[in-house]
Amino acid sequence: FFSYPNQRDDPQRLFTTISYQWASKHKPYAEILKSTIHADPTIVEKELPHQFHHLFVLPLQELEANGEDIPERVVIIDGLDECAGETAQRAIIQVIAASIRHNTTPFLWIFCSRLEPHLVATFKSRAISVATRQEELTVSRDIDKEIAKYLTDELSGIAEEHGLPRPWPRERDVGTLINLSSGLFIYASTVIRFISDRNSFGPEDQLRAILALATSVAGEPSEHPLSELDFFYLLIIQRIPSKLLQTVQWILLATTISGIAERGRWIIQLLDLSTSQFHTACRTLHAVMKVDQKHKQSKIVFYHASFMEFMQDSQR
Repeated sequence: FFSYPNQRDDPQRLFTTISYQWASKHKPYAEILKSTIHADPTIVEKELPHQFHHLFVLPLQELEANGEDIPERVVIIDGLDECAGETAQRAIIQVIAASIRHNTTPFLWIFCSRLEPHLVATFKSRAISVATRQEELTVSRDIDKEIAKYLTDELSGIAEEHGLPRPWPRERDVGTLINLSSGLFIYASTVIRFISDRNSFGPEDQLRAILALATSVAGEPSEHPLSELDFFYLLIIQRIPSKLLQTVQWILLATTISGIAERGRWIIQLLDLSTSQFHTACRTLHAVMKVDQKHKQSKIVFYHASFMEFMQDSQR
């Protein structure tokens, strides 16, 4: 999937990634792909239609000629709107739609994306609409039961881990969290990370802060679909210790520079921080991001694009 804030947004890597994933599960295809790349290593740098034709269409024709069984595969492309460049986004749709129309691959494709105007227009075009179907997934309270189960299970685990007296939390407090989630699983999961933050005064204090937020924003009008999540992001920022706030702000600003979020060590050098200072500052944003210390460059990973969108949008 594409993720702009985590800098996984290079369209040139889409078809190569899918071909690699398929090759890991289908040995005959893997052998053909290996020969194809060996014959022309520059394929990975070519235009998307060329990549698609040589990574999928031609190998599939060879498999079919060899009498190989070619199972159907469902390919899900999530976050298409976070792929770098509107032109590339359109090109991806057009290449895949052409394959569907001409039946050159056995894949079933699912695109997940926000309703960006250029994407809506592309999918509604005559050439694309005949090969695709659109489903709008609106934010709905119909999933409250699933959110309730998720919150109850996770909070029970937190209570057990910290030896909190039962019943904790109270049933009405869980109900408040469900209402605050407003059908958004991202809100519920962010709440859980916030409450379980080991660098806080404990789960009870964290929960009280959220419930206080619920009281303070009750009845405030907002037309933005993520307004509840925005209020929560504001709470997270407000609870950053004042002596760390500026450092956190500089780190977040640095992640907007192309290529930097992939390399936390570059941020350390850029801001003249010690490794300890960097990790201490990042821990204050535990609920919305993490530092992948298994990555040799201490990569910063955001859990959801909406946090940096909130930070960069003065209207929210």
